[in-house]
Amino acid sequence: MSRLLQVPFGLLLVLAAGCRQEAVYATTFAPDFSPPHHVVSVFGVFKNGKMDSEAWDALAERVSGSLGAAKCEAAYSGSATSPNHALWAAVDDYTLDNGASDDLLAKIAPAARGDLVLVVIVAGKLPTRKKLKIQDDNPKASQGGAGDPVGLTRNNGPMFRPKPAPTALDQLDLSASLFSVPKAASVALVALQYSGESVDEAIAGFTAKLASALPGATCAGWNWEAKIDPEAIR
Repeated sequence: MSRLLQVPFGLLLVLAAGCRQEAVYATTFAPDFSPPHHVVSVFGVFKNGKMDSEAWDALAERVSGSLGAAKCEAAYSGSATSPNHALWAAVDDYTLDNGASDDLLAKIAPAARGDLVLVVIVAGKLPTRKKLKIQDDNPKASQGGAGDPVGLTRNNGPMFRPKPAPTALDQLDLSASLFSVPKAASVALVALQYSGESVDEAIAGFTAKLASALPGATCAGWNWEAKIDPEAIR
């Protein structure tokens, strides 16, 4: 597995209406990874300690736009009517214990039409009155500790492996992990730690950074004729 190098992406401080808003961006690239012109297959959103198809619905338009598409197809579906329900049930069991690890993505990768597989990770919650779907309902189940909220530290495992400590309630963490199909390893991470007041602003900033980190990217769906054995995932 490639060793990733952490590189600060930038620090944005905004003063608005007498309230300080802060967004901290970072990217991580494997030394042998070239960012431009990749085809990306979206696996889905890991949120609240599990895969969450509704969270993808909330993010789909903007994440897809950062990949040059109106809407990218996400593989994961929590619906009992999905033709791949047995597969997603196995994925649910696996991710509850292990997160969306490289090992899992390597098993799913044969069905990806792109050369990269994207997982969006959501953790934390802003202190807003209105409940927004993208935020965590149970931060203790989310990945990332107080000192490493987006899981940038690799501990002999995927860069987004859940950590035991809860994320701060006044911070929303968004990250996009990119798994290389040919390399069978995670090769990039784009992350945001946001402590402002607008979830919409956080998502807009995050997806803009994703677009700039992967210039010329496009997205492609999945080929489910490539049969993935659910029992190989359990």
